[in-house]
Amino acid sequence: MPDTSTTSILSWQADLKDLPRYTGRRLTASEWTTHRSAITAASRKGATLREIATFLGAPPASVHRYIDRDPQAITVETMLRARIDDGTYPLHSQLPTQKEIAKEAGTSPQIADLALDRLAEAGLATRFPGLGAVVTDPDKPPQGPILTVRTRSGKPATRTFPPTPGNATDRVRATVTRRIQDGTYPEGSRIPCHDDLAREFATQTVVITAALKPLRLRRVLKTIRSKGTYVHPEARTLLQHEDPARADRQPFTPAWQASLQDLPRYTRRHLTASEHTAYRTAITAAYDHSATQDQIAQFLGAPVRFVVRHLDNTPEVPEAEATLRTRIVEGTYPMHTLLPKKAELARDLGVRVQTIEIALDLLIEAGLILRFIGLGTVVTGPDSPPQGTYVMVRDRSGEWVKRRIPIPNGGITRQIRTAVTRRIEDGTYREGSRIPTQAVIAEEFATQKVCVSVALKPLKVSNILVGCARPYVHHMARTLLRQQGGSA
Repeated sequence: MPDTSTTSILSWQADLKDLPRYTGRRLTASEWTTHRSAITAASRKGATLREIATFLGAPPASVHRYIDRDPQAITVETMLRARIDDGTYPLHSQLPTQKEIAKEAGTSPQIADLALDRLAEAGLATRFPGLGAVVTDPDKPPQGPILTVRTRSGKPATRTFPPTPGNATDRVRATVTRRIQDGTYPEGSRIPCHDDLAREFATQTVVITAALKPLRLRRVLKTIRSKGTYVHPEARTLLQHEDPARADRQPFTPAWQASLQDLPRYTRRHLTASEHTAYRTAITAAYDHSATQDQIAQFLGAPVRFVVRHLDNTPEVPEAEATLRTRIVEGTYPMHTLLPKKAELARDLGVRVQTIEIALDLLIEAGLILRFIGLGTVVTGPDSPPQGTYVMVRDRSGEWVKRRIPIPNGGITRQIRTAVTRRIEDGTYREGSRIPTQAVIAEEFATQKVCVSVALKPLKVSNILVGCARPYVHHMARTLLRQQGGSA
């Protein structure tokens, strides 16, 4: 008996060879008819849904909806035609949804979808993606891109005819761009909201969002949550320099961005006094070039409060610094004593806390004070800086306490981790025994428990230490350390 499998496969593939590859876009009524005829013919020749889907590069669920179930679809179509003829569904009124039609006819939404496609092919209905189907007259098709329809609530509404892909978004984008260039939307002003633009262009808000996205990426428009979309203060210049038709030009960088481009991206680590100064100088310069705090924060990837703290736009900073410097020199704040808190200094001098922070940064750069993270600021002398790793300071209660001198970022955690690793290697912390608590280690290294927790975390991840509050040394810790390179 001859093998007919090859002939069968070629036969159903021949029905599909003229169809385009699946792209996911919504098809027109005529394209629906072409796909439905070809896929139905291939299905009747024995092709499975998966074979058809693989051939077209489409998901099987998409192929399933194109298979024409003629008897059921024709029945639903006949019902809808009768209601259109007797005026149940008047001209320019919205038809029920697919689910409503399917529920009433006792069939599936897919069958209702096929019936609506048949009506659209006959000119009795026009389908608007995402909006529904509207009754139309095949002898008098509506003219122009906009049609006034009566919704299910009885209110008139405007609907745009489904344009070719990209037409609606291009039209909206071109109109908004033209209005920015001719001053209808002034620079720095807020443009109408998406709902207003959607009503003006008789389309959906999702089309407005897609149309404005390229303008936002080019920074011509800026959307602020719960406030609206604003035109950039230099929008016309940006449009001129970033026009895709002028790709041969060098990319334009606004003046305020040029002030920030040498700064590193924001991280949550603690900054040194010199880094504070660099951020403060650059952010203040960008602010002087009309950049908003939100723009600066977005450019640096930092929260707005970080920008506010480093914005030196107050004239009280020199006065506050001079006052604090005088008190240190006169002995009001003795050597190796903690300064009052920033809030107390702000109330005493009648300025903002931000002003005190900037003044303290300037004093740190001058070597007059030393800041301990989470502990406070201590008076030191520029001519006699503290020697060694620790310094004895007098706290606000008058007692002398030992404080570790701030070291570069990550230094204290690395030092603790190295010390614990070395003690495990030399047997000070024996395998299988518990190490001291975090509080004891923090007191030994004159730091905080959180630093100890961060320092021990890599050892716990490597299973060298096991446990949480008071971990113990793994019974094969030395072997694990040798495998991982020891304390290095």
